[in-house]
Amino acid sequence: MKIAVIGLGYVGLSMAALLSSKYKVYAHDISDKKVLELNEGIIPFHDPDIPKYLHNNKKNIIFTNTKSDFLSVCDFIIIATPTNFDEHTNYFDTSTVEDCITEIVNVNSQCSIIIKSTIPFNFTEKLNQNIILIELFFHLSF
Repeated sequence: MKIAVIGLGYVGLSMAALLSSKYKVYAHDISDKKVLELNEGIIPFHDPDIPKYLHNNKKNIIFTNTKSDFLSVCDFIIIATPTNFDEHTNYFDTSTVEDCITEIVNVNSQCSIIIKSTIPFNFTEKLNQNIILIELFFHLSF
């Protein structure tokens, strides 16, 4: 089984490290510096367990900033991107989650998507309606 984790903050990196003990994991972040440091074994925050998992399972984890490395081959893709709360609109900014889902669906509509980001109530229900439209457009266009 191949799993990807998009977003390597504390939650995403913790999940990627833990999952790499049993599965092939593609760990993605948009920060070139973070990916480079993780490939060199530098963890961006203090945690006593993550370095152990990464060291023991380095053959099972690939740090990358290129989604094309894994989108088409993964069985599960976990999205752990930031969803900052905007006090002016009283709403979460879910654009990074939505962008990831759109990319995933256009490349690999068979994988399971797991959202580990903070999202508002009914977000997935509304998103499902949009994904059906995206899939329909994609299939009709090609």
